[in-house]
Amino acid sequence: MIYNISHLTKKYRKRVVLDIKELTLKRGRIHALLGPNGSGKTTLLNLLAFLDTPTSGTISFLGKNIERTESALVALRRKVVLVDQYPIFFSRSVYHNLEFGLKIRKIPKPTRKKRILQALELVGMTTFSKSRAHTLSGGETKRAALARALVLQPEVLLCDEPFANVDTENQEHIFKILQEINGNQKISIIFSSHDRPKAELLAHETLYLNNGSLADNRLNNVFPSIPDEIPGQYKIQIAQKYVFLKGPVNPGGLHKQRCCNLYIDPEKIKLLTHNHLSSEPGHITATVQEIRKHRKGIKIIAQSEIRLHLHLSSKEYRNNPPLVGQKISLIIAQDAVTILPTQN
Repeated sequence: MIYNISHLTKKYRKRVVLDIKELTLKRGRIHALLGPNGSGKTTLLNLLAFLDTPTSGTISFLGKNIERTESALVALRRKVVLVDQYPIFFSRSVYHNLEFGLKIRKIPKPTRKKRILQALELVGMTTFSKSRAHTLSGGETKRAALARALVLQPEVLLCDEPFANVDTENQEHIFKILQEINGNQKISIIFSSHDRPKAELLAHETLYLNNGSLADNRLNNVFPSIPDEIPGQYKIQIAQKYVFLKGPVNPGGLHKQRCCNLYIDPEKIKLLTHNHLSSEPGHITATVQEIRKHRKGIKIIAQSEIRLHLHLSSKEYRNNPPLVGQKISLIIAQDAVTILPTQN
């Protein structure tokens, strides 16, 4: 584990901005923090970066309780690096901005150069080495900020809204960078975002904060949907395609409002024992992307037009064990689909 949090609160004057009873974050994983503005995401990241002090409660790091002495905190900040949503650079070259933290750590000049060039290559900005930092675009600035963090070789990388205010091309660059450093360098990553689909594609675990507390928002298997002309049938639009599902018939005058959120219970998605292709609503062919242990057995993440999480008991998995990369056939039963209320 990288972090264990217990009864953590943060108050500003009399206002409680963070109140987390228990939370464990695993080492070597990517964790996403989702939630609306003001939900406490940035506050939590600052606490995890040891840049702020909780009002009460404890944070342990790598199994050890945190000492709030300056020397202990400096040592921790060398292992954990936070990339701000709006990173600030000195008005010098990109190279000199990346070099600054290494100089403070008294890293020898040849090693500094090697690390800087490696980091710039990783983020695809080798040609920007001599560019003035203030001339970079928003996306380039965020990639340079990632490089500045990576030259420090952190054990944990914290990112506040890495995809916000960035064009699509740079979003894809940042997405791949985070995937690569987690996969190849085993850096633990915790990032905040408003982009739920992108967060779920990137993160191993997704957490939702609301009013400073962890919320069971059923983030997995929740999809914006439109009621179909056929009563009890709903369609999820992905690009130019539709996924059709059966669900409750016209709950609460839903067809009048013409929009809803569908939640698909991962416990009620059936994995077929043979290849079963069908155009019937609820019959889906998907590719297995990940298999991991779950508190109730085995969790499978599969990608079709939509990304689905399903849970199997250990017995079910042993009887019909799919492999990563394998195509599987799924049936989403009508009772697996729940209509969630939309926010006004």
